[in-house]
Amino acid sequence: MLTEMRIYTCHVGRAAEFAELYRRVGLAVQLPIGGHLKAFYRTEVGDPSRVILIWEYESYEDRAGRRAKLAENRDWLAFLKQAAPMVASEENMILSAVPTPEVKLA
Repeated sequence: MLTEMRIYTCHVGRAAEFAELYRRVGLAVQLPIGGHLKAFYRTEVGDPSRVILIWEYESYEDRAGRRAKLAENRDWLAFLKQAAPMVASEENMILSAVPTPEVKLA
């Protein structure tokens, strides 16, 4: 399993607008093509300009194939054109899980 975290830092005052556009338009295109969405967040404490998505893929090859298909999709390209003015920067991380003992919640 491969986990990817994408952090979009939006221009001041644009995070809510970007998150809503991504939720409404971007995900409609991306979900059928782009892997399994595990989480979709906006920050409330710290930098309030961030939107974070966490995706899971079967492997690096699975991710690469899905991202290539996405890059060729005209609806995705139209979404990117609409979203780009809201985004100041983007970070992309591949995460490795650290084995931990099972934690039981009360």
